[in-house]
Amino acid sequence: MNWSPAGEIVGTYREGKDFERQEVFPLSKSGNNLKSLVVEGRNFEYQWAPQGDYILYSVYSSKSEQKPILYLANMAGDQTGMYKVNLGLNTWSDKCVFTSDSTKVYCAVPTSLPKLAGIFRELTNNVSDNFYEIDLNSGFKTLLNTAANGSIRATNMSISTDGDILYFVDSSSGELKQIKLR
Repeated sequence: MNWSPAGEIVGTYREGKDFERQEVFPLSKSGNNLKSLVVEGRNFEYQWAPQGDYILYSVYSSKSEQKPILYLANMAGDQTGMYKVNLGLNTWSDKCVFTSDSTKVYCAVPTSLPKLAGIFRELTNNVSDNFYEIDLNSGFKTLLNTAANGSIRATNMSISTDGDILYFVDSSSGELKQIKLR
């Protein structure tokens, strides 16, 4: 179950359309039929924007050499799927976090991904991450200062309530680390 912050959607059901696409059906709390979202790839993983009207999701396909690709799509009523954009980063949605106002996303992006990494994530166990800020209004991506990150592999990302600090766990050491954003 992955409840939307808006409260109407309690999870999703996926159905393969063909080898390269899936149809994602939102499951309504009230039992209503909601518009589905067709995604270009397999292994759909997602997280909700804080307001519950957009999702950040990752999928892989043969076009990406089975590497994950990050997308943003609206997921609200009849507008579901009307806005869907490839954010141009090869990472998984669970390596990202939205700002509280949903205007930006911060993501840990592996410095290199071998073919098939979307299928076999363990291929990236020894790959370090760079950190990006993505402005969701403009689509502009900024590589954050990575000189001090060494060989960090980020998980469990979150942002301080004032939006000044990005927190994450370095999976290689188990330590809680941070990056000052402002």
